[in-house]
Amino acid sequence: MQNHAPSTFCRLPLALTCLALALAAGQTTAQSQVGKVHLTPVADTASFAWKQLASEEKGDVRSLRLPDAKSLAYYHDQPTDVLWLKIELFQPLHSDWFGFNVAVDIDQDPSNGMPWWGSNQGFRFDKLVTGYLQNAGPYYQGQIGVADPEGLGRGILNNLAANNIHVALNDTRDVLMVGIPRKDLGTSKVFDLICTVGSTFLPNDDLPNSGSVQISLASETASPSNPR
Repeated sequence: MQNHAPSTFCRLPLALTCLALALAAGQTTAQSQVGKVHLTPVADTASFAWKQLASEEKGDVRSLRLPDAKSLAYYHDQPTDVLWLKIELFQPLHSDWFGFNVAVDIDQDPSNGMPWWGSNQGFRFDKLVTGYLQNAGPYYQGQIGVADPEGLGRGILNNLAANNIHVALNDTRDVLMVGIPRKDLGTSKVFDLICTVGSTFLPNDDLPNSGSVQISLASETASPSNPR
């Protein structure tokens, strides 16, 4: 596990500083659920028609030893009602661990929600998707799910939904795909978000670095659904 300077922690809200320190020590809060994640076969995503959201230059990270995002795209799989995000990376993810977050502004109101504690500190979110995962052989293990500011304030990363996120990796481990059941994001069809990649407890690179990207599902035509 990487060592981080104390200055990294001082930007975090107090409750999340405590959470980060606990995770760094290999601890979890009693309320947080630790689950197993079996990777979704990358072949299951081969037919997805990805829509590009953002891209950025190499090296705009906190640590060059941690993941560095290149681009972000999305695809809504209507039959399963899962929103997939594809994060392309400049280098492969570590074989033993990786982490990601998706911070979502559900109501598109920048005056409320919790401020993000990565580099994109002007963004405020209503729900946070988290995956802090370690390789356990046939599966990955760690904290994964969806939380709101109330849960995060108590150091819980998955108080709204746990072990519900789909994860896929390509063979070279430089493309990370994250599938979020849309029911866990609420009923809104338009929302703003940012993504981050990093270690198993700290964000290293936000995409985008400022502002946010918007996903609109309002114009989609209905199709038969089979929610996961």
